[in-house]
Amino acid sequence: MIVAHIVTPGGPPLYASWLASLALFGGALGSLVWWRQVRRRSVLVAISGAGLIATAVLLVVQPSAPVRPGYGIALVGARAATSPVVVRACGIDAVVSSAPVPGPDRLLLISVDGRQRAEIHGGTVALPLPAGDHRVVAELITADHRAFVPPITATMDVTVTGPGPFPVASSCTR
Repeated sequence: MIVAHIVTPGGPPLYASWLASLALFGGALGSLVWWRQVRRRSVLVAISGAGLIATAVLLVVQPSAPVRPGYGIALVGARAATSPVVVRACGIDAVVSSAPVPGPDRLLLISVDGRQRAEIHGGTVALPLPAGDHRVVAELITADHRAFVPPITATMDVTVTGPGPFPVASSCTR
């Protein structure tokens, strides 16, 4: 499954990216569909070219990487558990024991064994997993789906023994 996002970080409005993409790909597709009608094809090629120029301008005016928060993240939860597995992401920095995760205007992407399983606005997620060993990875991203550079991630290995009762989430104390 492929998920595509057209996002902008506060500069131009979000609709500008959508309009530029629509012009670029709509014009190109239309010119292929009506390739025998020269006048219509010329107009559609011009629209596609305008979309390409608008996309290039939007790429220049957008910042390349979001400002990193002043903390990292860690995952807490049982290393051996029944399914569903409850995982909590905790913000860790040198001053406070726990920062709010994911924080304002941020999301957590949760992947299990290399496949994205959740996108959450909170710090806790329950994951239904089959029995066996699994690697859970959380990545902190911006609300408009841009990754920090370098990425802010945390990893936890968990062994699932089978189905069981719904567990209580671990706390974020050090």
